[in-house]
Amino acid sequence: MQNKTYQGQSGPGGYQRGRGRGGFRGGAQTGGQHGGAGRGQQRPWQNRQQDVTGFVHNLGKKGYRDPSIEVRGDWPVIIELSKNQMEKLNPVTPLGVTVAAQCGTLYPYNHDLDKSGTYKQIPVPDFSGRVYANVPTLEDPVIRRLAQENKADIFATEVAAAAIMTAPKSLYSWDVVIKKHGDKLFIDKRDDANMLDNLTVNETSHDNQPVDDESVNGVRQIMEESVRVHNSFLHMQYAKAEDRKVNLTEKDPFIADEHEVCVRQGYIYKIWKLEGKRRICIRSTVHSYKSKSESESGETKVVYQNTYTLLEYELGKTNWKQNLDQQMAQCLTKEVQDNSSKVSRWVVQSLLAGVEQIKFAFVSRRTLKDPSKHVILGTYGIDTRSFQNQVNLSMSQCWAILLQTIECVYGYGEQIGEYVFVKDPNKAITRLFKMTAEEEDEDEPEEEL
Repeated sequence: MQNKTYQGQSGPGGYQRGRGRGGFRGGAQTGGQHGGAGRGQQRPWQNRQQDVTGFVHNLGKKGYRDPSIEVRGDWPVIIELSKNQMEKLNPVTPLGVTVAAQCGTLYPYNHDLDKSGTYKQIPVPDFSGRVYANVPTLEDPVIRRLAQENKADIFATEVAAAAIMTAPKSLYSWDVVIKKHGDKLFIDKRDDANMLDNLTVNETSHDNQPVDDESVNGVRQIMEESVRVHNSFLHMQYAKAEDRKVNLTEKDPFIADEHEVCVRQGYIYKIWKLEGKRRICIRSTVHSYKSKSESESGETKVVYQNTYTLLEYELGKTNWKQNLDQQMAQCLTKEVQDNSSKVSRWVVQSLLAGVEQIKFAFVSRRTLKDPSKHVILGTYGIDTRSFQNQVNLSMSQCWAILLQTIECVYGYGEQIGEYVFVKDPNKAITRLFKMTAEEEDEDEPEEEL
């Protein structure tokens, strides 16, 4: 374990909530909320009335990537792990898992979408409602209840947990905050909008990474577009059949008004027993369900399914409108190669939720120069565990990375503190920093758990 201060490239400013370079207010909040630009030098694109990504960076420029958070020079480095070190950690298998709560409503998947094709394109209607995907742990009433009942020691969202678990696969910089309250840890993305609010496109492509410019194909615009398309598809992918909806054990914890326009989904809170008697609760989402008839018993089984969009924004080497009908598997393989980090996170999130089926939607612009209108050219369904094997994802290795991070925070020995796990913007390295008291004091005090 290392304990040193970090002399990084972040400059003298330091991280401040909503003010650091890359730590910005108003981003591609998955719920469609928009905020203003952060303090600092203004870029021309920051003057737009609705800056959905709010992301100051040069991700597409070769040899340079901005950090997702401004790291202060006096933040101690608790541990630094390279990609090779993370991949060589001793595998970890949880000792057991229980379901602590199931909330929300599930609707059946809309099978009409599977009839789409290059000659039967289905328009994607624009959706401006809310998607409750990244609600922080300490703002989740179910997690607060489970913490008060001492059901677990560590609490995390699927987005934050999956980012840490698949850290070796990412190229872009991102960060996750870990708050320690006594013997409890809460793992989240920062309250500010950041990379974990975005859906990267072609992040791991060797020959087709988007560049950072002002065109409709600039990296910022593509991430904004990808989030918008994904949210719209989440809303259209389930059939609005009230007589077939499945109400889980508890009501949706985030919807106060039943008439609110938002994506309806299920939330699964599972608790895993880890080594050293530690217990981690992770909130995961389920997007819809499918009915499956059991051949032996003849009974109908409910199968959880998650749906994700793959976005084509230029013809490049794909040209789905010509190739997809005959070469869908090859097109998916290419997408996995170009989006290894994003796809791996999706697989981890689905596995954590116990989702048995993943459905990919191939979405393209109706016309290449217009990023506002999209069509579905085809869908591809696959068993989650089968796909996990195809993308060579080891969950025992994922758990090892997460457990290593957790143990480092506990090993630091402070009763109350805030830490940040950061992917380096230029190297295949992650670092766990202890944030200074000055930075922690910027947070509003939390209610006692």
